Formats: sequence, structure tokens, C-alpha cells
Amino acid sequence: MDPNPDNLAAFAERFALPLEDCFAEATALYAAVVPDAVSICTWPGLHVPMALAAIAAGVKAVVVEKPLALDVGEIRSLEHATAAHGTVVCVAHQRRYETPFQLLRDHLRSGVLGTTPAITARVGDGWDILSWTTHWFDMACFLFDGPPVSILAGAAVGSPPNRRYGHAVEDTSVVLAQWADGPTATFVSGPGSNFGVEIAGSDGLARIQDNGVDSFTRRGFARLTGPAQDGFTRLMGEVVVALAGGPEPECSLRRCAIATEMAYAVHESARTQTVVTLPLNVHYAPLEVLARPTSGPAQGRRTALLADSHFNSGGRDGLAAALASTTGHPPQVISAETRGLVSADLEGIDDLVIYNTQEHADASTQKVLSRWVRAGKSLLVVHAGLGAWRHWPEFHRWCGLIWQWGVSTHPIEPMVLTTVPGDPLGLGFTGGWLPTDEAFIDLQAIAPVEVGLTITINRGSFPAAWRNAATPNVRCWMPGHRGDLWQVPVMRQGLGALLAGQVHPQVVHVAATAASA
Repeated sequence: MDPNPDNLAAFAERFALPLEDCFAEATALYAAVVPDAVSICTWPGLHVPMALAAIAAGVKAVVVEKPLALDVGEIRSLEHATAAHGTVVCVAHQRRYETPFQLLRDHLRSGVLGTTPAITARVGDGWDILSWTTHWFDMACFLFDGPPVSILAGAAVGSPPNRRYGHAVEDTSVVLAQWADGPTATFVSGPGSNFGVEIAGSDGLARIQDNGVDSFTRRGFARLTGPAQDGFTRLMGEVVVALAGGPEPECSLRRCAIATEMAYAVHESARTQTVVTLPLNVHYAPLEVLARPTSGPAQGRRTALLADSHFNSGGRDGLAAALASTTGHPPQVISAETRGLVSADLEGIDDLVIYNTQEHADASTQKVLSRWVRAGKSLLVVHAGLGAWRHWPEFHRWCGLIWQWGVSTHPIEPMVLTTVPGDPLGLGFTGGWLPTDEAFIDLQAIAPVEVGLTITINRGSFPAAWRNAATPNVRCWMPGHRGDLWQVPVMRQGLGALLAGQVHPQVVHVAATAASA
């Protein structure tokens, strides 16, 4: 069966089959004939749907390539159908039959390696867990005679995650699996990792080497070898025997589905930064959750960022990355060190963000920005922007609180963020914490503002986010000197809320004097 007509014709020609006996889709195949056994070698997204269709049609045995399924919910569906119909279902983890792994298990069971066995397995060349490491997951379950009880994992995941064969994958990972009676396994995948499996115990170490096993124990070195065996041939042989009433195949669904389930436990552990226990009660694919993040209020908005390097603090780059993440679109970045604003900069723009410390605003900048603010358009002034254009009074009135050169200071220390009761700016959180950053204090009060967020440092509490009482489309966010701080969730959540904030009448918290404790 092949949905590609050219491939189907080529297959028919190669095996001298009438074209009418070759099928483009499963329904037509099962309408014509129901085979005793089906081997599913499609992309992973089709594995479980095609297996369920085969079972429903009355196929007696189904062999599915790995990874078995796209989430644990699919695995449970397949397990239920298998039990209901009595179908023999196997997963193509055929390495269980191959000589080196048979030798390694026998060697482990002999006790020569001692106690507290620990597996180390590596996968290189950029392969991901679902595409390759599931083989090593299955091998650990084979060697330790059952599934682990918990998974702790870390993974590097793209934003959005990269995809292989249509599903989301991690870029690299480190996994620790724990078995109930003490054994452990560590799996490393991604660029630069070699392929291989070894087991270390209290009395020695054994390593897969070529087609055998090298053993280093208290008894000395031993090279273990045996006749080569084709794993897939043996797998299919056991399927045939099982159809005739023989024993459960070594690669049965009951034994081998856990390898794919472990993959999703890894993703969930990496996503939540917690130890995940098995069986897994999460039936979705965790990386698909990361691939489809909750859309914040600023998603889809277009931003322009007028910024300078702010003394090479990294803040501009961090803010630009945060804007891209928060809105889903990279901002149009205008270097304030090179030029000011022109009308064309704001075409198609929803939010203008200011992050610069330039002393003078040229005539074009003043004209364009004044027209923008007076039209009720969104202006967000961030950190360094509170000290910009020190000779432009209108800009100062929009900000309300500004950096007063020679008076204001910026202690550099950790800070606690606290939302004003009622959350008047709609920030969507009650508090947070920031690592060491510049805290602007002793700001000059130019016009009444509505404070929605404060910071607390050793010197006291100070405004951290506010909007102009008379011109509420102008909002200000004070933290943000260091570029890395823009990766902290509370920074990005606050940024998104201020970009898309809806202006509602509120009780105005007026800063009538210099904004200090």
C-alpha cells in the first residue's frame, strides 16, 4: 500500500504484481483482502491510526515501527484495541534479538558486574529521542526486565520546537531514569554525542563494542561474542509463532510501548522541570504544548523599537527578543544612535517602544512622535527611555516620571515586584522577583501617573510600571537594563500586558513628588 501512485506502480513492477492488487489506502486494501499480518512503516503520525484500522479490519498481527505513537493517549487507544480484539501487536524494537544485547543481558544477569548497575547510553549526529533514543530506552527496559518508575530530564528545545517527520522534537537532551529496585540509566542525545551503550556495576563495566561486548571486571578483561542474528527476521518469526498460539513475542506491545511512553515522560519532565513518574498520566505530547504557547494579549501586534545600546548593557537586544516572543513578530528596530523617527517607520505599527538615552530629539522625531501620541496610539517607554531627550518637555509630560540627570540614582540589586491592588494596568500577576538589575529611584515627577507595579529594594519601594493619567496610551516599564533579564517570565508577561493594555477609568495613584520611598 502506498498513497504515492508513482511509488505504487514501481512496487508493482518490481514484484511482478498486478496494479489492481496494489492499493493507495487502507480501506481499499481491507475491502479486497484482510492479511494475517501487517507491518506499518509509515511516518509516525500514521502509526496508531493505521494500526487501529488494521485491528478493526480483523488483521491478526500488527508490527509498528518506532516511535510507536505521537502521544500517550494514542498508546492507550492502541492498548485498549489490542486487548479488545486479541490482536498480536509488536513494536519494532528488534535490537532485543541482536547478539550484542543478548550477550549484555546474560552478562548482567550472571552477577559478574556486581550490584547497583547503571546504564549510560548515547545518541549522536543530531538525532532526537523519538527517532533514535527510544531504542536505548527500550534496551534499558530489556536489560533491567521492566520499565522505570521515574524520569528526570533536561532538554534544549527550539522556540518553536524543531520538527522531524511532522512532529515536534528536542534538539538535545540528558535523561536520568530510575528503576524501582535501584538500577539507573542515563541517556544523552544530540550533536556531538557518540553512539553506544555500557553498564557499570560495583564490580565492573561492560560495553557494546562492534558486534560483541567488552567486559572489564575484577576477574579481568573478557571479549564476549556470538553468532550474528538479524533482529527483524527474528521479530517476524516470533509474530508467526504467536499467530499459531505460541508465546508472547519479545517485542510485544506490552513490553515495548514503554519506550515511547518514556520519551513523552522526558518531554514532560523537561517542560515542567520536575521528576515525572510512570505510568505517565499526561496523554498529550508535551513538546506540542510548547509549540503552541498560550497567546498573550500582545500576540499578533506589530512593534517598532527605537533604541540605542544603553552603554552596551545588552538591554536593547534582550528587549527586541522579548518583543518578538511576546508578539510573535520581530520588532522593527531603529537605531537611535543613527537617526530619529520618520513617518514611514510607523506604517503598520501597533506599538512604539522607546529605549534610548539620546539627549536631543530631532525635529522629525518630535513631529512624528507627537502626532502618534495625540492620535491615541500606543507608546511604551522602557528603562533607559525614561532618561531620553532631556530637553524635550512634551516627552517628559507623557512619561510623567523621568530620570532627573544629576539627581536620580540606580542602585543595582535584586528587586521584588508587587502589583498594586486591583491590578490597574492589567498585568495579570500579583508579584515576582528579578535578579540584580538597575532600580531607578528618585525619579522626577512631571505629571500625574497611575502606578500599577512597584519594586522593593533595600532603600524602599518605588514605581516600576505606570501610565500617564492624562494620556493613558503612554505606559512606562522601569526594569530592563540587563539583556538576560528579558528572558524572565514576569518581564515578558508585563511587557505583553502593557503593549496590549486596554485603557479603563481607574482611581489614579498620583506621583505628586519625586518618586521615592
